[in-house]
This record gives sequence, C-alpha cells and structure tokens, in this order.
Amino acid sequence: MKYLTLALVCVLVIHVAGCGGESDQVEVFPVSGTVLMNGKPVAKAFVQFNSLDKKPSATATTANDGSFQLTTYEFNDGAAAGKYEVMISKNAPPATEAEIAHDSEGGGDASYEPEHSGEDESGETMSLINPKWSMAGNGLEKEVTKEGPNEFELTVD
Repeated sequence: MKYLTLALVCVLVIHVAGCGGESDQVEVFPVSGTVLMNGKPVAKAFVQFNSLDKKPSATATTANDGSFQLTTYEFNDGAAAGKYEVMISKNAPPATEAEIAHDSEGGGDASYEPEHSGEDESGETMSLINPKWSMAGNGLEKEVTKEGPNEFELTVD
C-alpha cells in the first residue's frame, strides 16, 4: 500500500509538472500587407517586423503579388500587439548557368553570358531595392493592435 501511494504521488507530480506550465509565447494577432515599389508589387521580398516593445520579431516573404502575412510562432499566425520597426530586403537571384554555344562546325566553343550575376563588381550580392530599407533606423515603423485591422501597405524604392 505504501508503494502504491508513493507511485500515485509520483504520477501526479509528473502530470502536474508537464501540464499547465507557463508559455513564453505572447498573444499574436493577424498581420498582412503588401510591399510596393514604383506602384508595383514586389515578389519574394523578405519582410521583418522588429519589436520596439521587447516583443518577439515577426517575418514573412512576399508572394508574387507582393502580399504577405507575418509569422511569429506558427506559419502566418501574425505578430504581438506593439510598435515595430519594419525592414524589407530583396536580393538578386544567383546567376543562371551558362548556355553552351557551339560554333557551326560543332567545335564546342563555349561562352558564358549570364542574364545577371546577382553580384556587383566586388562580388557582393546586389539588392533589388534600396538597401536602406533593410537597415535599422530606416524610419519605417508600424503598430500592430489587438483591435486590428493590421493591414499595411509598405512602399520602398
């Protein structure tokens, strides 16, 4: 009987310890928007909302129509209520593989002419939008509220 009671107490302690523990997650709210440049949507841009209120950051990648939905914990779950500095970046894709051009006699002479290399003269990856938007202090700030709607149009150059 003594061992049965001890076993039941152990099971109860393990059950309580495993349940009802506090989560570090804060409540999030749906956040969506569009990234535009020169009035046109920007596809495949990386969007990051960095909290100014010590909350978790939220991120997204824009769809082909420039739209996005933020993710904090789970896909497209949103962002915590608060003020955010928004950073946006989009880099050129890597160079495409060369097509081999053969001479008319089949000598196999090859030339390499990528559409664009995605790199500048120094070998650095090129940004397709103004790099200032990907830096802290760019001046683009938004506020997410519990009440919503949290829909933002973000315009970059």
